[in-house]
Amino acid sequence: MALPPGLSTVTVTGTYLHPGGAPLKGSLLFKPEPAILTSASLGALVLGTVEATLDSNGTFTATLLATDDPDVTPVGWTYRVTERWADANGRSYALSLPAATPTVDLADVAPTAPASGEYVVVTGPRGNAVLSGVGTPASSLGANGDYYVDTAAYPVSATMYGPKASGAWPLNGIPIGGGDGSGPPGKSAYELAVLNGYSGTITQWLASLVGPAGATGATGATGPQGPKGDKGDPGAAGSGGGASIRTATVRVTNDNLSGLPAAGSWAIVQTSGGTKLQASIAATVGDRIRVSGAFMRVGSHFLDWALLSSAGAISVYAGSGTSSPLLQGHPAMYPSLSFSYVTGDELFTVSSGHIDGGGLATIALVHLGSSSDSSSKVYAYPDYPWRVRLENIGPEPA
Repeated sequence: MALPPGLSTVTVTGTYLHPGGAPLKGSLLFKPEPAILTSASLGALVLGTVEATLDSNGTFTATLLATDDPDVTPVGWTYRVTERWADANGRSYALSLPAATPTVDLADVAPTAPASGEYVVVTGPRGNAVLSGVGTPASSLGANGDYYVDTAAYPVSATMYGPKASGAWPLNGIPIGGGDGSGPPGKSAYELAVLNGYSGTITQWLASLVGPAGATGATGATGPQGPKGDKGDPGAAGSGGGASIRTATVRVTNDNLSGLPAAGSWAIVQTSGGTKLQASIAATVGDRIRVSGAFMRVGSHFLDWALLSSAGAISVYAGSGTSSPLLQGHPAMYPSLSFSYVTGDELFTVSSGHIDGGGLATIALVHLGSSSDSSSKVYAYPDYPWRVRLENIGPEPA
């Protein structure tokens, strides 16, 4: 089924061969980031992943929504391209597809030196750049669509200008020192850097924009700080793994320690305030999600970690590794102090039925127990917080 009339599209082609000339086997996934796009004028939501499978010659063709269509929000989004090869190692990178280039061959735009870190957000025509310097940007600096960061007040703060339009920079900049997204949605320079795969803090990113100290002057005094030259886009990372690992951390502290309710069948643990003890993280099919939990518990209820379905139901149990739970839950969570335990992180592999409409996979703490009293508790209290960290480490290497 085609996109609604009125939306701009770009046709992407490519051919993948082994060094000896034999065609590769596999497919490419094109996933919008963010996960849900909206066209209010056409009454349409665009989400999900487009898979393009190589033919017997190693060639594919895919027609995709242009990333700068004026009828689609948010603006400034990209595709996450993930290569899935049956007979070679794949990779992942960000791709911009402006409508001005209606046909794009990936051989012309895909990154070619991943081993040395030369990743960029690739596009048909020139992409938006994030520039930096001390003071307001000169009118001659940059091109339309670029952003500029004034580092004069760094490390206390910094100011973002952009995008440049009609050959002129905006008169007023936007503070970005807190890295809180106070600028236009998805358009602050730091947010662009994160979108393109940067995993550091706002402070680390600003520090990377400042050039080395000036050379010693004739009197022997150190010269003034010199601005760093134009900085290219940070390296792109996949949905997980690679140069950076996507993480999600949840801390729950709203329980009054009233105890677990009776659960005749396995159910997600909830606090007395109604908060489910679970966490979600962006993922695609084949990604591996590592789970690390830290909390206190007492009582007779059995516990386990579970990967939920896209509808929020329990799908896979960590204890068994299947959709059927062990009789008494996860062995390392057995409710008795008569045994010694060996604990560690858990690992789930995501399938299509585990990803919700927002592109998220969810892991929950689940329990089973017939008793309902104050002696069975999972602590989620300010002095005894319930914590879990999810890490998307990407697909299993080929």
